Amino acid sequence: MKTKYLLSFVLALWASALSAQAHWTFNYHEFQYSMTVYFELQANGSKVADVGNYEIAAFVGEECRGIATFETQTGLNGTTFSYGFIKVYSNVSSGETVTFKCYDKTGMEEQEVQVSAVSFVADDAIGLPSEPLAFGIDSGVLPGDVNNDGNVSSADVVALVKYILSDGTTEINEAAADVSGDGSISSADVVAIVRIILNN
Repeated sequence: MKTKYLLSFVLALWASALSAQAHWTFNYHEFQYSMTVYFELQANGSKVADVGNYEIAAFVGEECRGIATFETQTGLNGTTFSYGFIKVYSNVSSGETVTFKCYDKTGMEEQEVQVSAVSFVADDAIGLPSEPLAFGIDSGVLPGDVNNDGNVSSADVVALVKYILSDGTTEINEAAADVSGDGSISSADVVAIVRIILNN
């Protein structure tokens, strides 16, 4: 029991420290209850590899109720997985509708997160670190549009192959080239672009 209270205290301090540095601010001292949401950030249907460019916050109406952080864990089989973690606060034990927003640090703009509505329930947890909720955002990047012409075609496959063979010295839209969302550009992305083209 003591461990649970200590963990809650540490998480509350952590959330407070994050709020001081984030785009949004809130004061967890003003709230009685909290719940936890585990999520994975996805852009255009693919997992975001570099989450450092984004901030995620929870809202009830226009009031900020929590600011997220990202973590990485190693599973029992030795594989690593990353997820977002957000402590959401409220003064009622249940019933409030929670929405989420994303702040793009590079573009300095806010956008709504695409996710099913979440209802606040005190001490509840939505998702798991290993099975997080999908938080969708629009990155403004068309996956597979390597040459930035607004379409995904065989020209993008050629451009990507040239990029890979030249060890990254030719110029492409690297964000659009990482179709698999694993943070690297490889032949797997070439295959993924071919599939996009074949599936129209």
